[in-house]
Amino acid sequence: MKNGKWREHVSCILYMLAFFAFLGGITAESGGSMLDFSNLARWLCCGFAAICVIAGAIIWKAKDSKAMKIKIGIMIGALTVIVAGGIIDSITDNTVAVEYVSIDFPFELSEVENIEMFHYDGAPVNAEKKIVTESKDIENLYVTFSELLLQKKEPNITAVGSSVTSFRFNLSDGTNYEIIYVGYGVKNGELFSGTGNFRYFTSADIGWNWRWLNESYEAVPASVNELPTYPNLPQSTSTQTTIEEVVEH
Repeated sequence: MKNGKWREHVSCILYMLAFFAFLGGITAESGGSMLDFSNLARWLCCGFAAICVIAGAIIWKAKDSKAMKIKIGIMIGALTVIVAGGIIDSITDNTVAVEYVSIDFPFELSEVENIEMFHYDGAPVNAEKKIVTESKDIENLYVTFSELLLQKKEPNITAVGSSVTSFRFNLSDGTNYEIIYVGYGVKNGELFSGTGNFRYFTSADIGWNWRWLNESYEAVPASVNELPTYPNLPQSTSTQTTIEEVVEH
C-alpha cells in the first residue's frame, strides 16, 4: 500500500474514533440514566477525541517518514496517558456503579380506582387538585412510577422555592398510597412517601404529569388538609412555617 493511502486510511480511522469519543463525552451524564461517567471520564473522552483529530491531521500531512514516526510516537504516548486515566477513573470512587432503587407498589394496577393529583408552587395554600379517572392515564402513572430509577442520595437544594406535585392512589379496598414529588430544579428532585416509607432522589420531571398527563382534567382549588403529607418535607425557608403546619394536620 502506498504511503499516501496508508496515511489516508489511518487518518479516517482516527477521525471516526474522535467522533465516537466526543459523542460519548457530551452524552455522558454523571448519575444519570444514559451513561454513568464522572466529570473526569467525560473530559477524558473529549480529550481523546481532540488528540485523535490532531493525530489524524499530522499523519495525513506528514511527508518525511522519520518525522512522521516521531509524531506518531508522541500521539500514541498521549493517547496511552488518556486511556490509562480513563481506566484509573473507572475503578475509583468517581465512577462506582450507581445503586438504583425502584418503587415496588404493594398493590396491582387493577386495584386503583382513581388518582388524586395535587400541585402547588411555593405555599401549600396555593394548591390545586385534579382527579385522574381514565384507565389509560391511571396506567401511565402506575407504570411511570414503577419504572423510575431512583437513588438514595442528597439532592442539591438551591432553589428559593420548590414545586410540589403529589399523588394519592385510591384503592378498591378503601385504602390509599401517597407519593410526593418536590422539584428543586432541572433534573433535581425527590420522591417521598409516608405510606411507602421512602425518600429517594430522582432526575425525572414528575411535575410534567400535572401539566401534560391529560389536559381535559379540570384543576380545582384544594384545601391544605387534603394534601398528602410527609414528616419534615423539605421546602424553602420562605414556606417552611406553612409546611410544618401542614404536617401537624
